Amino acid sequence: MRITLGLILALLLALVVTIFAVQNNASVDISFIAWKTTGSLALVLMITFALGILLGLLVSTPGSIRRRRQFADLKKQLQSLEKELEEAFKPADLTPEESPALETSPEEKPEDLVDQEPDPSISSQT
Repeated sequence: MRITLGLILALLLALVVTIFAVQNNASVDISFIAWKTTGSLALVLMITFALGILLGLLVSTPGSIRRRRQFADLKKQLQSLEKELEEAFKPADLTPEESPALETSPEEKPEDLVDQEPDPSISSQT
């Protein structure tokens, strides 16, 4: 769809440029420093427009290249950090004897923890 839209826009632009060139076929004198010539008004305007586009592209190219490099660097950094995060939270193959945090004391069962009253010193202040 995007290619079709671009093709339609290019054909419309070509049609407008052709109509412009046919309607503006007057001859004009062009002087630049010591250089003098005569040409069609439409041709002169189209050449000037094309040179403006080219100059704009040349000026914007370094910034575009810089942003692409920065994007690639950030993408690599993101992949590296995602890998570190995945490794950090990967479940370890530890037994309760190896990790005291995984142990529960015999007198503290999960069912008992649910029925406890909340600690008043931790209550939120609103």
